[in-house]
Amino acid sequence: MYKFRLILLSVILLASNPVFAETRFEENFNSYSLGTNPNEQNGGVWVVFGSECIDKTVQGIIVNGPAETNNNWLRIDFNSLKGYVPTISFGIAPPSGFQWEPNRDFTNCVLSFDIRSNLTTIKPQVISIEIFAPVKDLSGKPIYEEDGVTQLLSTFRLLDTSLKSIPNYKQGWVTVSCNASSLRDPARYWARPILTQVKWLKIIFYQSVYDIVGKGYVEIDNIKAATN
Repeated sequence: MYKFRLILLSVILLASNPVFAETRFEENFNSYSLGTNPNEQNGGVWVVFGSECIDKTVQGIIVNGPAETNNNWLRIDFNSLKGYVPTISFGIAPPSGFQWEPNRDFTNCVLSFDIRSNLTTIKPQVISIEIFAPVKDLSGKPIYEEDGVTQLLSTFRLLDTSLKSIPNYKQGWVTVSCNASSLRDPARYWARPILTQVKWLKIIFYQSVYDIVGKGYVEIDNIKAATN
């Protein structure tokens, strides 16, 4: 009877102390100055790029309270012309050569961000989340360069069949998400990312399946990696 009570007490304690999700990375742009170009921020870690990007600014609202704070987001203006279809329309990424130090651990993580637009129609299958990480094979064995010492690194992304959509203006803010473990290297079907050593994250707007075709803007906020 005493043993039963101990087991029952343990179950109650576990139920009253659930395991909460852990945020491994988050960017909400609140450290950026309103109305500025993120590419010109001193010490900024994001660069907006792409031939169809025509402007980029940090937008937001000032929240008045006991302490005045900002609620910021990133706005990307673009013009995607019909018939001119670069594979990458635009995207947001770290500056060239940037890597997280120390690397981030995205094991069991969901990667997500919030997005809204002023577009009148949904643009399907154009958004990918990407990471840069060492490569392992299907058995879990790390892969090395020819020197046998340097780890092989690669970009892993959502495959074309899994690309996400840009919402229309009526939908407001929409959360786009995927499991980090679902990202793949399109050039190596057997490759998998070593998620304990992620070196950066990108959001890319592809036109490998559909042409975006339109002029407007998207706004991005709350880029996050968190355990599920």
